[in-house]
Amino acid sequence: MITEKKEKQILMMSFFSGLLFAIAEFIFAIYSHSQSALTDAVYDASELVFIALLLFLTPLFHKPVSEKHPYGYFQLESIFVIIKGVMMLSVTMGVSAEVLDSALSGGNPINNAQVSLFQFCLGAASIIIFLLMKRLNRNLSSPTITAELRGWKMGRTKRLSSSISGFQPSS
Repeated sequence: MITEKKEKQILMMSFFSGLLFAIAEFIFAIYSHSQSALTDAVYDASELVFIALLLFLTPLFHKPVSEKHPYGYFQLESIFVIIKGVMMLSVTMGVSAEVLDSALSGGNPINNAQVSLFQFCLGAASIIIFLLMKRLNRNLSSPTITAELRGWKMGRTKRLSSSISGFQPSS
């Protein structure tokens, strides 16, 4: 029961953090005309759908083994992690096609320093969220939570590297 409660706590933290990030990125994308911020907003919003589904299914993953289900429901969690990966890959490919089309047609003029500062702030927030989630996950062994932690780790790295590259002097 404690494991299920901690998993839900981590998923809720991930959901609400992702929601705040998606809203901030969407508002920033409108304000700055940044395709990268819009891409991040769409990606984060898509991920929220999956996290919400997992929040409802987490109790199922912890149901005990029975005669009707001799292997329990734990294997479903791994299947959902695979489905999430495929779904996020398709979202990424769809949004990337839009960004590529925009880039090939001249792109949008943006303020690089502004976008870099925004990405840096989100990257710093990602580090804090990741560390909090990792601390809550100390004694858990859950594929879903492991995937969430990896997602936040990749997001943090992407945002911080994007912010650093934007501060480079243009030629």
